[in-house]
Amino acid sequence: MPVRPPHSARGPMPRTPLIRTGGTTRDRFRQSSGARRHPDDRPSRPARARPFAWRRASGCGRHEFTPVRFAVGAAPLHFGMPRPALLFDLDGTLIDSIGLLLECMQYAFEGRERAPTTAEWVAGIGTPLRTQLAEWCCDAHDVEAMVGRYRDYQDLHLERLTTPFPNVLDTIRWARDLGHPTAIVTSKGKGMTKRSLDHVGLGDAFDTVVTFEETTRHKPLPDPVFLALERLGASPESALFVGDSPHDMHAGRAAGVKTAAALWGPFSRDELAAAQPTFWLSGFGDLPQLIEQLG
Repeated sequence: MPVRPPHSARGPMPRTPLIRTGGTTRDRFRQSSGARRHPDDRPSRPARARPFAWRRASGCGRHEFTPVRFAVGAAPLHFGMPRPALLFDLDGTLIDSIGLLLECMQYAFEGRERAPTTAEWVAGIGTPLRTQLAEWCCDAHDVEAMVGRYRDYQDLHLERLTTPFPNVLDTIRWARDLGHPTAIVTSKGKGMTKRSLDHVGLGDAFDTVVTFEETTRHKPLPDPVFLALERLGASPESALFVGDSPHDMHAGRAAGVKTAAALWGPFSRDELAAAQPTFWLSGFGDLPQLIEQLG
C-alpha cells in the first residue's frame, strides 16, 4: 500500500475562487458549493466602536450625557429582503429640547410689541427658524437680527435643556445592530444639530443627517425626505419616517414613505391625526415591535 506523503511535501493547496456578492458597503460575502473565502480576503471596513448608549455624569451643577462606546464586530450579514430604512426627526422626537426652543423664543422677543404665544410658536416647530420668525418680523434684516438673539440664548443653554427621550439610545443601537439604514431629517441647522447629537451620545449613530442648509424647500414639503432616501439608497416603499409634528407627517406622506406619529412631543393626538400618520407610537421603545410588524 503506497505511503501518503506528509502535507508539507504535497505542495500548496489549490485556491478555490472567492464568490463575492451583494456589492454593498457592508462587504457581504456568500459561499456557494465548492467555493470558500480565502483568509487574506477580508472585508474592507474594520470593526469600530459606536456610541449607542449613554450615562449621566453630573458636573458643574448640570447633567451631561457622555457616550458609552461599545466594541462591535462587523455588521450582521443579511441576505434576502433589505431592512427598512428608518428616518427620524430630531427635536421632540429623539431629543427633549422643546423647553429650550420656547426659552429661546421668549428671549428673542423680549421687549417687542409683537410676539407669538407659546401655542403659536409650538405650531411652527418642525419648520425652519427663519420661516417661523418671518411672520413676526417686519423685514429680512429684522429676521436676521432675531435669529442672532435666538442663537445667542441657544448657544448658552443647549446642553442644560437638551436630553434624549427614554429608550432612544438603546433602540437606535438595536436598529443599527440589525442593519437598518438610519437618517436624521431635521429643519435645524447643521451646527446645532451636530452639537445636540454629540451631547446626547448620538454623534455617530446615523448613516446620514439632512439639515436645513441642504435643501431649498423644507418640511412639510418632501424634499428633505427625498434627499435622505437618496443618500441611503432606499426606496420610499421600504422606509419609515418617525416624527412628532404634523410637518413631519405631511413631508413623509408627500414622499411616499410610511409615517409614525410620536405622541411624546408637543403636539396633541388630534393635531397629528389631521396629518394622517400611518402609525402611532406612544413611546420610543415601541418602535421595535412596529418594525417587526412591517416585516
